[in-house]
Amino acid sequence: MENINKAQKQKPTFYKIMGIVADIIMYPILIISLLASFSMLLFNRNSSLPSFFGTSVVKIISDSMVEDGFQVGDVVFVKKPNYKELKVGDIVAFYNYLDPVDVVCRANLIDKEQWDGTTTGSSPEGRTTATELKKSKRAVYFHKIKSIKVSTIDGSVYYETVGATEGDTPDGFMREDLVIGQYSNTPNFVRKFCKFCASSWGMIILVVLPLSILILFQCLSIIEQVNNMILENKVFMREEAYDSPESIKAKIMIEMEPFRKAYFYATSQAEEKEKVFAHMWEFEPKNKREEKLIEIAKSSLKFSDDNEKYFNFWINNLSSFQKKKLVKLKEEYDYENLLKSKIEEKRKKLEKVERN
Repeated sequence: MENINKAQKQKPTFYKIMGIVADIIMYPILIISLLASFSMLLFNRNSSLPSFFGTSVVKIISDSMVEDGFQVGDVVFVKKPNYKELKVGDIVAFYNYLDPVDVVCRANLIDKEQWDGTTTGSSPEGRTTATELKKSKRAVYFHKIKSIKVSTIDGSVYYETVGATEGDTPDGFMREDLVIGQYSNTPNFVRKFCKFCASSWGMIILVVLPLSILILFQCLSIIEQVNNMILENKVFMREEAYDSPESIKAKIMIEMEPFRKAYFYATSQAEEKEKVFAHMWEFEPKNKREEKLIEIAKSSLKFSDDNEKYFNFWINNLSSFQKKKLVKLKEEYDYENLLKSKIEEKRKKLEKVERN
């Protein structure tokens, strides 16, 4: 028995090792790939600013901010703007939309510092909101504030924005509510990483390659399982020895379904049954189900000399699915025995006739 236990603890096969490695790395790879895929989707969206805990991302799509260190393709973080603290020189994200409704308001702008708080009219109706621009997938711009003005009509605040390149034409005066993000200092390595994520190579290295490795490991695991299934069927059909090195290494007898174990034991030679039982059931259980099955197997030994009682014992102690399978095997077993007995009976009759 000790030799059997030692044999069962042999080094795992190559496929088994690959299967274990696949199990270990599968979830991290899936998480990384999902995060990378989500990042790529997020970083390639220029028409809206999905916010996470007040922070959003903007992808630079022009060279207007190169002189301030922002390259085409860079991905930067912006936070929800605090309009009261915005000042000239701050970099903001905004919808570049000069609302026609604001023509009169924009015609009556003065510096914010000069405004005394008085107004001469009310806010015009029908203004286009940032939400509407977001739904229409209008592009988000990323420029710096050149000046801040206030309309004397209704007190609305307007920001004049411009790119960093010398000689750039200002974008015009954007109404305050159309400024939807304020640049949040983004380290250069983060910008480079985000830019890489949004690139084709990023897709290949962070998504395609990890998933390909995962698929490879899973294929190796599937190959091992298929090989074991083929080997188990050979063992069950007595085409392969149950105690061959290959069978022991793959733990065929341990992994075999309980109904198959019961049948295999019942149909084994009497002198082999003790060894067969050891290969099947003398292992360390991993869970309560295995503990229970081992107890049932040990209890079944008292019927080992009577296959009819042995089969019935197992049938009464297996789950419905396992029970049906064993009943079918038993019927085939009884039928084969019946045929053998009839053939033997016929043979004896022929011998008797020949003697007479």
